[in-house]
Amino acid sequence: MPATFGLLFKHNVLIEVALWRRTLFETITVLILLVIILVNPISYTKSLLYSRQYSEDDREIVSHKLDNIDLLKSIVDSRREQTKFNLAYCPNSVFAKQVANAVATRLELNTTIAFEDSDTLQNQFDQRTTLAAIVFEDTDANLETPPKVLSVSIRFPSEFRTLNSFLTEDRLWLTRCSGFVNAKRDNVEEKELYQDIYIRETFLQIQHQVFMEWLHQLRAIYPSSYTEPAVEVFNIRLKVPDERCSSIDVYTVPLFLFNFLYLLPFINILRNIAGQMRNNVFSHQWHYGYGFVKQYLCLILVLFIRLIILNFFYGTGHFFWSVETHNVQPLVFFGMLAFMVIFTLEMIITALAIAKIFGNGMNAVLCGIVLWLFNYAIFGVILRRYWDQHGNYIFLILSSFMSNQIPYCMQMFQRSVEQTHVIHFMDVLALYVSAVFNLLIFTLCFVLLQWRMPGRLISSRVCYSKRRKKMNMDVNIYLGRSPSWHNFEFGDVGSQELLRLRHIYTIQTDTERKVLKNISMRLYRGEIYVLLGHIGSGKLSLLRVMSGIKYPIRGTVFFKGADIYDNLANYRKYCDFRALGNGLCDHLTIEQTINYHVRLKFDTNRMDRYNVERNKWIDILEAQISNRRTRINRLSTGQRHLVGLCCALVTDTKIILLNEPTVELSPREAQIFWSIIAMEKEHRAFVVATNSIDEAEAVGNRIGILSMGVLEASGTPFFLRAKFSSSVELVLIKKPHVPDTPITEFISQYIPGTEPENEIGDTLTYKIDAVHRPLLQKMLIHLENNGKSMGIENIRVVGSEMSDIYMKLVTSFRVQQQVIPDHKHSSMRWCRASNCDVSKFAPCSTRK
Repeated sequence: MPATFGLLFKHNVLIEVALWRRTLFETITVLILLVIILVNPISYTKSLLYSRQYSEDDREIVSHKLDNIDLLKSIVDSRREQTKFNLAYCPNSVFAKQVANAVATRLELNTTIAFEDSDTLQNQFDQRTTLAAIVFEDTDANLETPPKVLSVSIRFPSEFRTLNSFLTEDRLWLTRCSGFVNAKRDNVEEKELYQDIYIRETFLQIQHQVFMEWLHQLRAIYPSSYTEPAVEVFNIRLKVPDERCSSIDVYTVPLFLFNFLYLLPFINILRNIAGQMRNNVFSHQWHYGYGFVKQYLCLILVLFIRLIILNFFYGTGHFFWSVETHNVQPLVFFGMLAFMVIFTLEMIITALAIAKIFGNGMNAVLCGIVLWLFNYAIFGVILRRYWDQHGNYIFLILSSFMSNQIPYCMQMFQRSVEQTHVIHFMDVLALYVSAVFNLLIFTLCFVLLQWRMPGRLISSRVCYSKRRKKMNMDVNIYLGRSPSWHNFEFGDVGSQELLRLRHIYTIQTDTERKVLKNISMRLYRGEIYVLLGHIGSGKLSLLRVMSGIKYPIRGTVFFKGADIYDNLANYRKYCDFRALGNGLCDHLTIEQTINYHVRLKFDTNRMDRYNVERNKWIDILEAQISNRRTRINRLSTGQRHLVGLCCALVTDTKIILLNEPTVELSPREAQIFWSIIAMEKEHRAFVVATNSIDEAEAVGNRIGILSMGVLEASGTPFFLRAKFSSSVELVLIKKPHVPDTPITEFISQYIPGTEPENEIGDTLTYKIDAVHRPLLQKMLIHLENNGKSMGIENIRVVGSEMSDIYMKLVTSFRVQQQVIPDHKHSSMRWCRASNCDVSKFAPCSTRK
């Protein structure tokens, strides 16, 4: 089986090519988001920096004085009265009082209010009456002389705060307005340009007056010949038409969009991987010889190539667009590329872990969106405010989910070019270490999930080649009344046996409930063996054991006389198993799907038959289903079953195992399905698990009735009727106007007490119990000889319906669950607890 890495790589590439519409939509969406970010009027990127080219007729504007705040008073809330402009300060020292009174006098404020400390000031700050507050840092209430070093902070009402007005923490008492100084002053004729009134009209005025008063007091103590400093204020303008200064936040919109820039690519990856897991693609490919490590490495490689190309153009384009200088250091650029590589791997591994948990495209996508929104809502705002102050918390936020890393990365690399002095080594280290840490965490989660759940229907012991130790066959096991060996009919003399199961036991690991109990059966070439049983009877478990994807805890499976567990890889070349999605990829066409399976199953020395085999199955599907270029996701459930059947029949697969193959098939599709099987069954053996009695009777050469893990009976439909029918119906058709009394009296001579069960027109029906079968045969001989004289035109004997036989077998005695003891001593203890005699139970090796 040529399960090569190149073939799998080409298969995954075809899937990505088939998803070109998603990729195109994803690319266009991300480009639109980037354009919105780069041309946003309140962004920090290059295209948003205010123009330095002005017309020659710009004229200067006389700057406002530093002792005048009339313009600010004119734009504040009109309901505030002029007498309510107060100035608060703390601590209540002589020096602080002198400075505050001097500032209030020069700026024409109403009065000053003293507080003992900054906490009291913050708690009792009345923003309805107080314009600002001055906090003298590193001073105490006993200070009477001016300090040699002055440190102050100025606080304002909520309407002037930088971030959210309802928050009151210390770092939010900052200016929210910003802009760039125009070298030629503002041009008042440009009506769409507004000035940043707050910075120019209050923050600088109060700060300047505090500084000047402190300087004057120092000069009184320490005379100096230096002149007083001359300060000139220039206007600052913002390109925000028809917006007040209170609505400006230079980070809000770009960072919001940056947080969701890669959401759509992440969702597309989730849909792709979860869809393949839902259709059982990985499990079927493992059955064909591809280990899970090889499968996931190939998938990661293909997704990585696609995403890294997109990320390279997104990242480099934005990077060179956003920086202010062309002197970009190569180390910064390659650092950004290195982060994009790690981030791409993070997206893929995270998507693998989430898809592995759910195994369903819709649920995985919803979980991915919820995680993305949750991390933005919980951590996005925190990261935006505190990324430069609390390193440990930032590291934890960046490590929690990769969505928070993109805005942090873009800001850091942009600042590393334009504001190198604000970037520290720990900022860079936090980004890369958190990205690698996040990658390792999700990789570990995925590895643990894969170890615990290797694949749908695949046993972890088979996946990791950890077969259970063989149990001692001499251990006594109690299973209640076992089916009689008379309930089983084997194949005809000369039939070629392909598969044999001997004393197969399996249990459910979690509950120790036995799923299969002492199953022994044979499978012959050229037959359709139907496993008939209710849901939970063990049909799927038995198919898993027969296909080699589940180890029994006891018993052996032989293929052509050889134990399949001695060389499972070789056995899987001759066995194919179809269940749960049929292992088909939704996005490939019928032709591509058949091509892949033909190349996968053909040995390299038989590739001369490739075109013959390929065209055979494509022609069958094209004639019966649809065009060869039709995608799998556009087919109905029944049509997908037909494609899966053809993929299983490709090449010389000897044993075909099918679980509920005709569920949701239309009558026409079911007819096509069974016609294909009838055409191909001569050199193969089919095992079909179903709960449809009519279907089992119609298509099964032999039928095995399975109930609660026990194979109750097995044989041809004729054998089952002959063995288990409780009665037969004798149907006689007589001539018109012929009385039925002579006929009934004749039958009563052989079977006394017989009366017509039903009489409709000229048809008589007699129901005869199975105990009278020997007399029935003798009576039929005489009835056929004397039938003409009694006016009988036709004689027919009808056995019991298969449904009656099935109900009789499955409801007879399976009423309890037992646990298989691991060794002889536990069996003895169980028997003593049950007051039973161990000597009554024969070893399994001798039990018939």
